[in-house]
Amino acid sequence: MIEYSISQAKNDLPKIVHEAERQGVVRLHRRGRPVAVILSEEEYRRLLREGGGERSLFDSISEWRREAGDDLPDVGSGEVDAWRDRTPGRTFAWPT
Repeated sequence: MIEYSISQAKNDLPKIVHEAERQGVVRLHRRGRPVAVILSEEEYRRLLREGGGERSLFDSISEWRREAGDDLPDVGSGEVDAWRDRTPGRTFAWPT
């Protein structure tokens, strides 16, 4: 993978974008530590396809539950509601 420093990226962005188009990915680093990645549009779309695209949180959780199979307990909304603390909150009044 090709790497550039942030200062190089600031000065040579068009060149780095061309590198990302050719190579797929370019890593940027600051003081020797990786901090960002520039992806080609093709690589970005490939990652979306492989990762399932832009899914909702509910869809992701549903898929996770399907994959976990019988290992998860069956928890209904009534049980979850029973976990709620129903004690009254503290007394509060706005200062006058």
